[in-house]
Amino acid sequence: MSRFAILSALLAASSQEFQDIATSAEPVVATSLVGATAGPENEISASLTCAEEQIVVGGCDPNDVVSCAANCNLFKDDSGEPGYLLDKCCKHVGVNANLLAFEKAELWVPRIEEFSKCTGASIRLQYNRGEDYMATDIIDDVGVDDGGGAGIFDAYIVQAPWLPPVYKGLKSLSEFISMDDKYINYYDINQASRAAVSFDGSVRALPLDADYIALGWRQDVFEKYASQYEEMYGEPLKVPDTIEELVDVSEKLNGKFDYNNDGIADWGFCLTPQTNYFQAFLAPILQTHLHACDIVDGKKVCDGLHTGQNIFFDVDTFEPLIHNEGYRHAVELYWR
Repeated sequence: MSRFAILSALLAASSQEFQDIATSAEPVVATSLVGATAGPENEISASLTCAEEQIVVGGCDPNDVVSCAANCNLFKDDSGEPGYLLDKCCKHVGVNANLLAFEKAELWVPRIEEFSKCTGASIRLQYNRGEDYMATDIIDDVGVDDGGGAGIFDAYIVQAPWLPPVYKGLKSLSEFISMDDKYINYYDINQASRAAVSFDGSVRALPLDADYIALGWRQDVFEKYASQYEEMYGEPLKVPDTIEELVDVSEKLNGKFDYNNDGIADWGFCLTPQTNYFQAFLAPILQTHLHACDIVDGKKVCDGLHTGQNIFFDVDTFEPLIHNEGYRHAVELYWR
């Protein structure tokens, strides 16, 4: 039995920040849940402890149609077909798995409870020492370049930046996604998140949660003041397509119109003063491509080798990549 099958029903869980679920490539002997041991065949103990919560799992009988329907007919879509887990009733009785998470999220408990009640699997959820130790702990357990790890855990809930050093030790999930993509709907996940978990042509983790900065605009404001804006600036008021256009339109709208009829002219743009919002200005300017460029027939073509660089530090010298015109331009736009 694949250990990924144990975790596939947990995809509805929420988490903090951008996180993925990844499974260990090598089989390990996992302990059962705290205070619980596997019982006779097709039966597990009545009380299992998981993440400091009690999960009650009675005797598991795959021939008990009523119990299977109650415990497994979950995650149904609009098609009216049976839920994803219905054919997995009592399928994993006696199977244990260790799941390591790096940030506490209460929603894992009901997801694990549902899966255990249906399949009979015993999943032990353990939290590590905290986010600051995330990179170290996953390397210690998985190992680097497919070897050398302790191999205590079967799967991990981890932020995407910590995957590259260990991805060779993580099981490819491509085959399992193909088998169950009707439920996973992998290509409904945005391309950037899919790229963050894909290595050597295969998927090594499943994205669970991602934070994105998106532009929102007041359609009513743009329609109401379009003619006045054009009279003032000699150009139509249109939704910006670039960071430069966003800054320009925001400056021209700022303090000119009263959107909420309180007698006070309103701001042209609202932005939370968090550092990650500055990255939204910086990334489109500096992170235009990730491949080496060359001039071909007088044109810049960027389809060469992967540079391995990023927008923060030179990966070879660790010198900060802030002393350049692009970075200065981003700071000036943000300041405006």
